[in-house]
This record gives sequence, structure tokens and C-alpha cells, in this order.
Amino acid sequence: MLPALLLWAAVLAAPATTTTPENHNVKLNPSQQTLSQWNFMLENKLTQLAEQVTHFSYAQKVYESDTKNVRLRQLNGEGMLKQTLGKMKDLIEKKEAALQRLVRAAEEAVSKHKYSSSLSILDVPYLNMKDLRKGDDRLHFNPSFQQYVTLNESGVHIPLEIYEGYPQILNGLKWSSSLDAVFRENARLDPNLRWQYFGSQRGLMRVYPAFRWPDVPDVPDFFDVRRRSWYIQGSVSPKDMIIMIDTSGSVHGQTFDIMKIAVKAMLHTLGENDYVNVAWFNNEVDWVAPCLPTLVPATSHNKRLMFDAVDQLQEGNYTSYSSALEFAYEAFRMFEEYKQPWEGSNCHKVIMFFTDGGTEWPEEVIKKYQNDTVTRNVRIFTYASGPHPIPTVILKSIACTTNGYYNTLTALAAIGPRVQDYVKILGRPLIQSGEDTLYQWTNFYRDIGGLGMMATVTLPVANLTEKNDQSLVGVMGIDMALSELEAQYSKQIIGPLGYGFAINQNGFVVFHPRLKDQQAYMEESPDLDILELEGRRLDSNRVREAMVLGEFGSFLNVSHVQILDSKHALPIRMNFHFGQIGNSTFRFCLALPVGHVALEVSSQSHEAGLRLDNNKGVLLAPWAYCDGLEEDPSVMLLSEAIANNTNNCSLKGQAQHLLWDAAKIGLIWKEWEGTPEARAKSRFIFTDSGITAVYPETEKIHYMNQRDPSRNGFFKRAARAKAFVFDVKHKKQGKGVRVESVLVGRKIAVKKQNQNYIAAGSLSFHFYHGRNP
Repeated sequence: MLPALLLWAAVLAAPATTTTPENHNVKLNPSQQTLSQWNFMLENKLTQLAEQVTHFSYAQKVYESDTKNVRLRQLNGEGMLKQTLGKMKDLIEKKEAALQRLVRAAEEAVSKHKYSSSLSILDVPYLNMKDLRKGDDRLHFNPSFQQYVTLNESGVHIPLEIYEGYPQILNGLKWSSSLDAVFRENARLDPNLRWQYFGSQRGLMRVYPAFRWPDVPDVPDFFDVRRRSWYIQGSVSPKDMIIMIDTSGSVHGQTFDIMKIAVKAMLHTLGENDYVNVAWFNNEVDWVAPCLPTLVPATSHNKRLMFDAVDQLQEGNYTSYSSALEFAYEAFRMFEEYKQPWEGSNCHKVIMFFTDGGTEWPEEVIKKYQNDTVTRNVRIFTYASGPHPIPTVILKSIACTTNGYYNTLTALAAIGPRVQDYVKILGRPLIQSGEDTLYQWTNFYRDIGGLGMMATVTLPVANLTEKNDQSLVGVMGIDMALSELEAQYSKQIIGPLGYGFAINQNGFVVFHPRLKDQQAYMEESPDLDILELEGRRLDSNRVREAMVLGEFGSFLNVSHVQILDSKHALPIRMNFHFGQIGNSTFRFCLALPVGHVALEVSSQSHEAGLRLDNNKGVLLAPWAYCDGLEEDPSVMLLSEAIANNTNNCSLKGQAQHLLWDAAKIGLIWKEWEGTPEARAKSRFIFTDSGITAVYPETEKIHYMNQRDPSRNGFFKRAARAKAFVFDVKHKKQGKGVRVESVLVGRKIAVKKQNQNYIAAGSLSFHFYHGRNP
């Protein structure tokens, strides 16, 4: 490898007319001394080349020449944390207040509405989003929603299997139309507010703003709001659930297929706040997945394991209800005894019992565990499955004795709605509690409308007409963009090696600079534990445990390893400051390198903006730079906001830093323009203020994924290194790989107050292997 690199350096450093020699006379077995000489020659050649191509000395002087209005200061991590938590708390409470207005309006509308069984479709005008077509005059493109919408009214979706003319649906459409006024008022009060919606127990969903419902050719629309995770989470409290599936010899054919599908449908109704496991039983009993020996969080990973295990089940032997229930009750006892403080739902305990019917009455087992303090509140929901489930009297008795619920599953078409009937039963305590602040926040998931990662906050909507028999009408939800939450802390101040991350109460990642491309996650939350990104070290475990418990505190001078990319890691000492975001399920941590100093810039002239408007080789980090300005703005839009001092934008520290960097980059860019360089594919500069400049501008597209310093591993390496750093890019060729190009970069450091500040994390260039093609 070294001889080849040396050859590249020699070729690149040579005049453009030099021809590559055919015979390099390279020894196949060089000595250690020869290798050391090659290494020294390679380092000198590449360093000289990098100095020449990047004009490093000139760039260093440009930055050193203007430090009059620059000050360096040590960061107060705890103070920054408190400030950030306060901003995040205000943001979340703003969404919750909007949700509260909607719920109150809905409950008032329900109480005032007089049910009519004689309503017709003509009596209840509404906008069916499935009827909208491309080019509809009512729809206009809205950048906040990244699609065509109408802000004048909400749209409605009704599941395929429900007739829109049913009296229950028509009455729901009539009273819920009054929500439009509140939808619009919420949007006026919070311009950053995204989707607002209501899901009814009857299946209709009302969404604001209305949009064209996506349709896939030849694929039926099976969407039902009642099966969405946010709806289920908002309509019922968390639960510990054990699902029992009968595998005795009498279960075969269509009956067994119905039960398997029903069990998987039941698992689909659970979220990460629920704990679950599935067991099979006949005259014996055991967990379906041996690797899951107790109740586990209902994450997508754990549910997939159970799905696969259920598919492998085979029927045989006779059945024993007593053995099955004994196993389930004991599993609850063992779980309560050995679980960690943060594990379990600490709410409902239920057994879902799927069988084709039986005559055994397990009275002694039920009585035994109803007298136990741990299991006395366990409720059993029985499902008589198959085209002809008999006998079923015992199943009804089991459900009634334990305050559960009995249901039948006689056909595949009945599985979806019948399985989900348990939500009505378990949701009653939530409604009858009378609490109106039981906010439920989902973790972040990808919005199918293209708005990136979103979280949903929900509240149940109750029918308050009968004070002693209140019931669930549906669930109200409002989305919050992940970018809004992440924008509440300044990435520029904490430098390229500092970072922030957030988790929820289960330890799952909300955001983190090492989280992979968020578009890879579809509609489900990532369900990625923070230890998968921070490493399973003792200190990382301590931070995770404290955050899960909602503690406010710090761990200082922690030995840490930052994983920069698939090839590089950086040992570093960090300070971790963490706390809970208000009363929400989210927790935030600010990780700062020990000894990091922040650069404060002041007195920069802003009237001309960034003066980079015509520079098409400039990229900006996808941050929120100014209040009231869209996230990830264009260079021109941000420049205008700074020039006009929109919402005091130009006076903020981040804008002042941008102005300072922009002036330096303008000079360096002119230097590059005046010295064409055939040996370089591109020359570029990264700054922690968020500016990335690439020359020539035609190469800018290749740096889109590197413009955020918090996610740029090469930037971080250059910021830490004392000299140039290199990154070799490989390309597959036939059965092997070849080196395609090399990135070379070095930091620019400014000395002030006897301290060094990294002004530009990387002044770099990119060259091809051998010659430019």
C-alpha cells in the first residue's frame, strides 16, 4: 500500500506533463528501514502537495489577521443544559396546549351534539381525501408540509370496510366538522405546527390540513386509524401482556391459521411502552421464542422474533388450561420479582387466551392467583377461534371471573376489529380517571408525507354526557418535527466534537449524530437503544440509567470513544450533562469535550449579508439559524435575513460567527480561483459555524451529506489532528476493490488568550488515484 501511495504523491506533485513510469522497481519484501524511508518520503510529499493545493499558509494568515472582535470562553455545561431544557420544555408545552384546545373543543362538540339516525350523506358535507385528484384547484403546494394541501378545511379518511353512510359515521362527521376552526387557530398561533388530526373509535379520521390521500395502483387501502400505534397508545394505558396460543391436536387447518394471524395482529397493537411475550400450550407449555424467557418491551425487533416463532408452531397432544394459566401467572410473578425499576408498564396486566374451545374449568388456579398481591389484578381476555369454536361456556366464565372480555374469531376478515376490541375495555380507566393532561408522546418515526422524523402527542377524547358512564370517543393527535426539538441547542457553540442526544423513558434514541439516515426508518420508530451508539461501557450505562430514571445531573471527565465513521474512532475525555425535558417522556444529554472553548464573535457588519449569494459552491449545515426562519435555509434566504436583521437575527452569536467565516471564505475562494489546480478534483473548507465551501462549484453535490459538522467524521478527525489527515476512498472493480481517490485535510487554528481555537475544522482537497480522468 505504501509504495502505491508514494507513487501517487510523486505523480501528483510532478508537473502536469509528467508520464507515469511503467517500471517502478519496487522491492517486494522491503526491510523495516526501507518502509520507514518510504513513510517519511510519503508524508513529506503529501504534506507539500496539500500545502500547495489548498494554499494552507494563506488561509491560516487570513484567519489570524482578524481576531480583534473574537473572544474565547469556557463553556458552562450545566448552565447550557438548563437553558436548552427550558427551550425544549416550552416547545413541547406549546404543542400540548394546542392539543388541549382541540380536545376541549371536541368534548364540548360531542356533549352538544344530538344523535340522529336519520342523517344522510347529503346532510353532512365533508372533504373525502381519497376523492381528491392531482391538479385539484383546492390544493396548493405548502413548503411547511412539502406537498399540496388546502389550509381552508380538514380532510376525512374512512376505512375501506366501513360504509360512509352509517349513522354512527355521519354523526361523527357532523360534530367533528366544528374542529376546523380550532385547527386553523392552532396553526395561526404556531406557524411551525404540522399535522393535526382526530381518530374516532368508529374508524373515521379527520386531518388538518387536508391533502390528497396516497393511492397505490392495484393495492386496496387498508388504512385504519384505530390500528395506528399513536392511536392505540393514546387510547389505553401501558400494559404487561402474555399471549397464550393453543397448539393442541384439535387445533388445525383454518382454525390454527386464524389464531396465528390473530396473535400477530395482537402484537401489532403494542408499542415500546408495553411489555409482552407469547407462549404456546397443549398439555405442555413454553415461550414461543426460547431466546425471550420473560416479558420484553414490544419493540419492532422483539415482535419480529415472536412473529417468526409463531409461524413455526405445530399442533399436537391434548390441551390443559390449568397448566397454561399457571405458567402465565407465574411468569408475571417472576417478572415483578426480577425486573429493573424502569422495566414493566406498572399498569395493566393481561393474558390474551387464544383457543378453539374446551371444557376444563381452571377454577383452582384462578382463585389461587387472585389471592396473590402480584397477580390478583391480572385480567384474562379469551378468544374462541375457528369457524366453529365449541364449547365456549368455560371461556366466557374465565373472562368474567377475571374482569376480562370474551370474543370470537370465526373468520379471517373478523380478526382486525375483534382483536382490537380489548382497547375499549382497557381504555375505560383512562377516560373515567377524569385527568385531562394524560399526554402520551410517541417516539419519532418517519412521516409518510415526506416531512422527515415526527413524534405524535395524543390525548383521549371522552364522551362526557353521562358522568357515571363516560366512554372513549377517539384520540386527538398533533405532530412535532424532530428538527424543531433538535434545533433548541446550538451545535455551533459546542464545536465539532461536542454533541447532543436525546432518548425516551425506555432508553431508545430520539436523535443522535451517529443515528443512521433517518429516511431508512419507515413508519415505525427506530427502537434503537442508546448503548448501541454510545457503546456498552460502564460510564455509558451509568449515563443511560440516570437519564431513564429522569435524573438531572452530570458525569465529568469521562473516558470516551467517539466513533467517527466505519473506519475511525477517537479516544477523548467528555463531560456529560443530562436531564428530563419537562414532564415529557424525553430526556436530553449535552456531551462536551473536556477543555473545549467556544468562539464568540461580535461587531461584524451585517448590512451586506453573508456576501456569498453569488457563490454557488457554498453549502449550509441544515440548522435553524434564526428565529422565524425555516430550517435548512438557502444561502440567499439566510443572507437576506441577516442583512435585514429579521427578528434580531444578525445580532445573534451564530449569525455573527457566520459573517466572520463568510468574509474569510470569500478571500480563500478568490485565492483558489486565481490558481487553477489540475491535480485536485476539488478543494473545500468546513467550518463549525455551518458553512461548507467547495471549489469548483460543480463538485458541491458530493458534499451534501458532509455539511453538518456534528455528523462529519472527516471534519472531526481534522479538528483533533496536529497535521494533515487522509481518507482513502475505495471503489469495487470486478472481484476486488481499487483506490479511487484520497481526501486530504488539516485544521486552521487561531490562537487567542493563550488558547487555540479551531477556526476551520478542515481546509482540504480531494484528488483522484493517479490522474484526473
